[in-house]
Amino acid sequence: MAGLDANKMPKWLGVTPQQFSILEAMIRLQKRGDSASPKSIIDEDASFRKVPKIQKSNFFSQLKGLQGIGYVKKTAGATYSVDFDSIKSSLEDARVVADQEANEISKVKKEAESYLKSISSGEKRPSVAFLEYDDMYKTVADLLKNSDYYCITGVFPKILYAHSPALMKSASERRYAQMLWERCIGQNEMEVTYLTVLDTEYLFHKLLRVYKNPVSAYEETKMILRGLEDLLKESPKFHLLYKDSPYGLDMIIPRSEETNTLFLMIRDANKTGIGAVYINSTELAARFQSLFEDECEGTIDMKSKMGRNILDDVERKLDRVYAEYRRKRT
Repeated sequence: MAGLDANKMPKWLGVTPQQFSILEAMIRLQKRGDSASPKSIIDEDASFRKVPKIQKSNFFSQLKGLQGIGYVKKTAGATYSVDFDSIKSSLEDARVVADQEANEISKVKKEAESYLKSISSGEKRPSVAFLEYDDMYKTVADLLKNSDYYCITGVFPKILYAHSPALMKSASERRYAQMLWERCIGQNEMEVTYLTVLDTEYLFHKLLRVYKNPVSAYEETKMILRGLEDLLKESPKFHLLYKDSPYGLDMIIPRSEETNTLFLMIRDANKTGIGAVYINSTELAARFQSLFEDECEGTIDMKSKMGRNILDDVERKLDRVYAEYRRKRT
């Protein structure tokens, strides 16, 4: 796949970077007319990328995932081949989704600019821009360095992703989660209030897309929930508020004496973030802060006794989601 952006191709194809490296190795072997056996694929990958050879157990796990989504098929003997028709079909699907997202982003940006213009008075016109997913987290991470207070809504608390490499696929995500963890937990300097529906089904399926293995996705989700329980017990600056019904806008508001910014997250149909409208305005930051506080009314503090009961309910829901997933595939 020469000439294509190797950093973007895994995302377009819905595979991990390692799975994409295996596909590339197989394509090179096929192009030369060589047999694509497990040994030759592993050797080709290590030789081309100048890295240690992938462990066989890991290789077969990644290969099984590629077979499961139809990119690789077994041929005669113990050899494999790339199904280019399947890859072409997936790329076409990705193009359609990208076009839909671009249209949605354009529409949201226009609506946001119109709305902000209508409600903003008494100050210079707000600065409004759309930031794609990676740029959004890079910008927020920079703002968190000097923030005193941070309020955010989300499907599941991303602060817990800091120690989960599977969930931190991009450098900007890792930087954001680690900065959030360090400022709130490590340094104990930044107050964080997180409003969430604690959707473990979303988290399970997010990990499932990475691992292609329901057992691994289930076990890591359980591990993250245990980490949340410890965090609630040990971190005075971290406040988690649970809401059992969807909140309104997805907001990210880093606050300090010098900062007057906010981000309005845009998600796709699978609740996956695709970017945010980035707004720089003193008046609007204050208004959306007030909206956030209104959303927090009537929520459950997860550090309370009722919150601990909610955490038990969330774990039981995960067990049901996992059991239902396994049932449908047996």
